[in-house]
This record gives sequence, structure tokens and C-alpha cells, in this order.
Amino acid sequence: MWELIARFILRQRIPILIGVLLVTIFMGYKSTDTRLQWTLPRLLPDDDSTLVANREFKEIFGYENVSILLGTEEPVLDSLEFFNDWYSLGNELAGVNNVDTVLSVAHLLTVEKNADAKRFELKPIVKRKLRSQSELDSIRVKIKSLPFYRDRVYNDSTGVSVMAISVNPDVFNSPDRESMMDSIITKTERFEAEHGIDLRYSGLPFIRTETTHLVKGELSSFIIYAVIVTIIVLLFFFRSAPPVFVSMLIVLMGVVWSLGIIAVLDYEITILTSIIPPLIIVIGIPNSVYLINKYHAEYTSHGNKILALSRIIRKIGKATLMTNVTTAVGFSTFIFTQSNVLVEFGIVASINILLLFVLSIFLVPSILSFLKPPKSKHTKHLDKPFIKRMVENLVRVVSNYRKPVYIVTLLLIGFGVFGLSRMETTGNLVDDLPKDHQVVEDLHFFEEQFDGVMPFEIIIDTRKEGMATRSSTLRKIDELEQLLGTYDEFSKPLSIVGGIKFARQAFYGGDPSQYRLIASNERIFFRPYLKNAGGGGKGVDLLNSFVDSTERYARVTAQMKDIGTKEMDALIKDLKPKVDEIFSH
Repeated sequence: MWELIARFILRQRIPILIGVLLVTIFMGYKSTDTRLQWTLPRLLPDDDSTLVANREFKEIFGYENVSILLGTEEPVLDSLEFFNDWYSLGNELAGVNNVDTVLSVAHLLTVEKNADAKRFELKPIVKRKLRSQSELDSIRVKIKSLPFYRDRVYNDSTGVSVMAISVNPDVFNSPDRESMMDSIITKTERFEAEHGIDLRYSGLPFIRTETTHLVKGELSSFIIYAVIVTIIVLLFFFRSAPPVFVSMLIVLMGVVWSLGIIAVLDYEITILTSIIPPLIIVIGIPNSVYLINKYHAEYTSHGNKILALSRIIRKIGKATLMTNVTTAVGFSTFIFTQSNVLVEFGIVASINILLLFVLSIFLVPSILSFLKPPKSKHTKHLDKPFIKRMVENLVRVVSNYRKPVYIVTLLLIGFGVFGLSRMETTGNLVDDLPKDHQVVEDLHFFEEQFDGVMPFEIIIDTRKEGMATRSSTLRKIDELEQLLGTYDEFSKPLSIVGGIKFARQAFYGGDPSQYRLIASNERIFFRPYLKNAGGGGKGVDLLNSFVDSTERYARVTAQMKDIGTKEMDALIKDLKPKVDEIFSH
């Protein structure tokens, strides 16, 4: 069979080269359609309980709030100039396309009671730039009197302030996120330059954008570094341009084909599939080296170029095929996992490894047949003394020292098994970033000041419509919030309870001591106010973010630290029984 393949390749050289060129042009065209993954990686199978629960949450409450966080250690509530500039920055950011709202100490809303209309109205605390320090002092007193915002938009003990920029959830999972982030960063960098400070950045949109930038940049870097290192090694070995040219041409075609295959299969470039192009270079070079090296050896032995090319196809083709097939089969095992990311990686990698073999076995003999036969100086690498000595030493060790070879092999296997036992699954959101990356440092800053930025949701199913707003349910949710407050991993939680406490405080003239749940005997007075709660007379339900339309489901929202998988499992294992106990009675 291999003799027939060799005859076909050498006789159909020109059609083969034209066909490969046309396919490469097509793959190059398709590679322009490759797109980066903007959504979070789908690591869980579709029927995983966590993923199912997340889908149910979105069906009930829609997409969760997605925010970019800006943090500053400057005393926003003490400096009139800085406060006004912070206010102006927030207004500028609110005007950025796809930004929904901006929340900071300069952009807070307060709840006011409209006794005539029997409703609560949302009014901005700050409506314009402040003109005097006394105005700022009054604003500071007003904000400090609202427990709802304490340790949410500012840290009461350290004075650190945060600006939360809520963005359109649809943009969070689209390429438009990048242009939005660029607009935001442009404005914040100008603010930083004016005040000579460095703001802290975090939040899922920012972290995901930085990770995507890292993947995009390192994809190009991987390919460039792999090409440079490969050229250096090939030049050192062959000391001749044609073998290097042929080898690099084939692997670069393989890179183009790999990107084209990703586009043809309608996959996105993820942190895993981004390593396929450099992987193609690493795997493809040995194919070319085997064939070219054997060609030089054959031609040196008898001086017949066509015979040498025919023999490399027949002798090396089968061995190279087996090598590539076993490698492709190894990568194809990812296809049998339940993770979409791993499945896509396995499919693309295995297909491209097999295509790389086809490129090598068809192109190397075809191209070499048009080149001049190698001269004696081009085949000196076959007789390099150090290579001969190295091979002879390997033969001698394998032949004469079998027991030591077995012992060393077993020791290495044991060492590898020990290493495997030491491996841990972390599952942190910023695992893809270097530990000293500014994003990681800023994330730790927000964890220290506000106990984290990662979203954490608890859904409460009361199993009966209207139960979520009952006094008994509200007391249990309040107890749940107090429970979450005992964990260092969680920020100050937010739920319907906080909204009702805020409304009660407004009902009693803004007295901070009245920030608590409505008593049973007060509900009759509060009911019309809560039902008509809104801003600007729009009649927007003040509590609709935390309770569904049927008042059967309630949600408790918190942010948490970016802890690892093991820590998360331990946390949930400890927390869940306590939560179940609260709602069991």
C-alpha cells in the first residue's frame, strides 16, 4: 500500500501542491472568522445540578447583576474637590454605551415617604456638584445615617469607597464588552492622571476582559516564540536553509488549518484551544525532520533522488502515521469527557494532528522533488560525532544496564505518582492569570475591604405564592443574612429584607434606629406604600429585584471571595445544614 501511496505522491506532485494551496487559502479565509470566547467557559455538563439551578435562577429572576468595580482609598467623603470629581466621573461613565447604572457615594438614592400619594419614592441624595464643604459635611452625615449602604459602597472603618458600574448582561457575553471596557478605562485613566492616584479595578466584566486579552496576546506570543525556537533548532541541526524552509512551511500551514478548523466547526478560541497552534508546531516539526533526515541518509547511500523520496514515504510514512495516530487518539480521549471545553479541545487537536501528518507525507516529498539534491555539506549532520556518541551510549546503556534502567524507570514512575497525589483542584476564577497580575492584586484588595466580588446567590422557594413577603419568611431571611455575616468569605448580603428595612427607616423620617423589619402590627400601614413604591411616579416595585412576580421565590444576593474548589465544598457543606435549619421551622 505504501508503495502505491509513494507512486501517487511523486506522480501527482503538482496537483497535490495546487490542492493543498487551495485548501490553505480556504482555511486562511475561514480563520478570519475565528472568535474569542467572551462567555464563561462551559466546564460543567448540561445536566449538572449546579448548572440546572443556575438556569432556573435566570428563568425566575433574569440575569444576575453584572458590575465593574472601581475602588479608591482616597477620602471621597472628606474632600470637596475629590467628591465633585468622583461625581463627574460617575456621570461620564453612566453615559458610556451599554452601561446601565452607576452607584457610588456620590450617586446614591434615598427612599422618601410621600404621605399624600401613600408611596415611597427614590430620590438621588446628590443632584449636582457641591459648592461648599458644609454641603459635603451634610451629605456625609446623610449617607452615614443610611445603614443600607454601609460596607456596600464604602468601608465604614477604612474609608475606602467603591463605584459599581452595572452593565448590560447581554454585552457581558459579547465582543462589545471590549469596546465598552476601553471607553471606561480611557475615562478612569484620565481621572487617575488628574489626581495622581491608582484606582483598583475588579468585577466579572473586567476580569473576563483581562483574561480574554491575555489569551489573545499569548496566542500570538506562543506562535512567534515556537517558530523562533524551532528555526534555531533546525538551523543548528541541518545547517541548511531548504530543510528549515520546508519544515516551517508545513507547520505554518498546519497552524492556518488549525485556526480554519476551529472556525469551520463554529468553535470559539478558549484558554485550551489557544494552545493548539503552538502544539501543531511542536508536533509537526518531528514529522518533517524524520522525513528529511531519512531522505538525506537515503540519498547519501545511493545518490538517486527519486528513489530516496520513494523510500522515505514507504519506510518513514508508516512509522510517522502510527506516531501521529497514537498522539491523536490520546488527545481524542478528551472527547469522552462531559466538559464542552475539553470536548472541543479534543476534537480540534485530534483532527489537526491527523491533518498535519497528511500535510507532511504529501508536501515534504513533493517539495523536495523540485529542489536540488543535497550536497555533502548539507548531510554532515548525519555524521556528527556527538550525535553518534549519544546514540551509542544509549544503545550501550539499554543493552548492558537493564536492571538500573528498570530501577530508575520505576523510581521516576513512583515520583510521578507521588506528584499526582500532591495535585489539587483549585477552581479559582483568576487561575488563568499570573499570581502577580494587577487584576489578582486588585481582587485581593476588594476581598480585604468588602469581602469579595464574586456573585453568590441563594434562592428560597416558599412553595406557595405570596409567602415570600410574609413576616415569618422575612424573619427567616433576616436570620439567614445574619448567618452569612458570620462567614469571612461573604460580603454584606442583600435581599428583600434590606429593602423593607430601608423603607421602614424612610417611613419614620430617616431615623437610623428604625432600620429594621416591619412589625406585624405595622404591616397594615406600610402595605400601600410598599405596593406603590417607585421613583418619579413610575410605580416601580421597590422589591421586584429580590422577589418574583408571584411572591413565591425570594433571593439573597452576596459577593464572596475567590476561594478554591476545596474551600467552596467545605463552605457549602458547613453552610447548607444551617440554612436548612433556619427554614425548616
